[in-house]
This record gives sequence, C-alpha cells and structure tokens, in this order.
Amino acid sequence: MKKLISILLSITFVLGLGLLFSCKNQEPSSNSRSSSESTTQADYWVADTITVYSSDWQLSGTAGEKGSYFYCTMTDDNLTQTVFDNGFVSVYVFAEEGSTWYQRQLPFVQVRADDETTWLETIDYDYAVNSVRIFVTYSDFLTTYAPADMTFRIVKEWPAE
Repeated sequence: MKKLISILLSITFVLGLGLLFSCKNQEPSSNSRSSSESTTQADYWVADTITVYSSDWQLSGTAGEKGSYFYCTMTDDNLTQTVFDNGFVSVYVFAEEGSTWYQRQLPFVQVRADDETTWLETIDYDYAVNSVRIFVTYSDFLTTYAPADMTFRIVKEWPAE
C-alpha cells in the first residue's frame, strides 16, 4: 500500500512539473487586444429620463400577498433591435439626499425602516425591444400603497453596424 501511494505521488509530481514548465508566457500578437482594451465598444448612446408617478405603478399579485410587487412598463423607442441584440442598457434611479442628487445604478437595494419594522426595498429592471420594465419589491411584501414618484435615467449603448 505504501509503495502504491509513493508511486501515485511520484506520478503526480512529475505531471505537475511537466505542466509547470510546458506553459509559456505568450505575448499578445499584434492583432490581439491588450487586457486593458474593451472587447465591446459603444459607438453610440442615448440617455432618456423618465418619471414614474405613484399612480403609474401596477401591482402584481394581491396587496400584502407574499410575492407581490409593483412594476411599470414604459415604451422606449430608442431601445431598438440593434440595442437589444448588440448593445447594453443601464438604468439609474435618481435619489436626493440633502441638497445633492445621486444616480443609483439598478439593481439597487436599500434598508428602510419606520417606528414598527425594518424592510428591504429592491428596485430592478428588465427590457425588451421598445420596452423597459421597472420593478419595486419590498421584503415584507407590504404592497398596500404604491411606491412614490421615481425618476429614472435609461442609458442605451450600441456599436456601429
């Protein structure tokens, strides 16, 4: 048994040395990208600012039901098939703290609290051609009242064809 273990360890050591010394540090060729270059370059972009009013939010499920959430589907003519297939979309929610406005990239999760409880508010999105859908989910599923008005910045970027 000791001889078998010794043989297996010897084989493993020899194979490890072979792999270690057979790998070469290959310099990039003149037609390859360096590690600092982006593999996707956006040639075009457009940013739209859209406000979702409290009355615009739709409830999915029944108020207070586990799994319930709010959403709003918006038409976005700048979100073309080209953007969907070859570009990317980023969404930000505007938030004011004191006298400063911030843009928070989605998905965004924040701890909320009142005198009685603490919960998480999650804001996220998905998109399709000509459409962006924003979701607001509360960890306690207290969906009796729609979210407040929120303003979003939707950025679409895509390469030249």
